[in-house]
Amino acid sequence: MNEKSKQRIDADNAFLRTQTQSMVRDRILSESDTIAQTRDANTARLRELRL
Repeated sequence: MNEKSKQRIDADNAFLRTQTQSMVRDRILSESDTIAQTRDANTARLRELRL
């Protein structure tokens, strides 16, 4: 059978951790962008209503 070496398993785990961190960071940035766009749209709408 194909048994992976400890070094290979450690490398795979390190890659998965890095990949997971990257995905989480991308999701957080995406959510932050969405919140900022919503806030900007509301600010613009309220500014128009004031004028």
